[in-house]
Amino acid sequence: MKELNNCPQCGKPTADKFGDGGAFGLVHGQWECRECYVKTHPECPKCKKLNYATAKFCQHCGSQLPTPAKEPWQMTREEFIAQAKAKLTKKPSVEFESNATIAQRSQITKAFAEGKPVPPEVLKDYPNLRKPVQSPPSPLSSESKPAIVGSLPIQNN
Repeated sequence: MKELNNCPQCGKPTADKFGDGGAFGLVHGQWECRECYVKTHPECPKCKKLNYATAKFCQHCGSQLPTPAKEPWQMTREEFIAQAKAKLTKKPSVEFESNATIAQRSQITKAFAEGKPVPPEVLKDYPNLRKPVQSPPSPLSSESKPAIVGSLPIQNN
């Protein structure tokens, strides 16, 4: 019996692992599609087998796994600009760094909206993008609540 659901990574409809083979790995109680599973689980350079996303060493042969690339919202401004420059085939324009900063700011804003944990070192570069801290509700002012002073008088009947 095929149990249909959507991949939690890309949203593509898929079937369970024992259905038509369209699903591959279980993530947060849902089966990922094969493409997303491969993207999120590092392949060992030695034995070519997939590993858990957080693994530092291959669970199959013990080799050290490559460090995953950072997302734009996980990089400092300097790292982001250096990576962008490395991808260029010609000399960057005068406004290159300004445009790269705008692009990264957009990625950080999107990460906040998706609830992703933006590292503090990234927020140092973009202090105005800090996640707003919810302040506790203000206590009632002394004018709007009755003041209680001392105790109530005791009445003898």
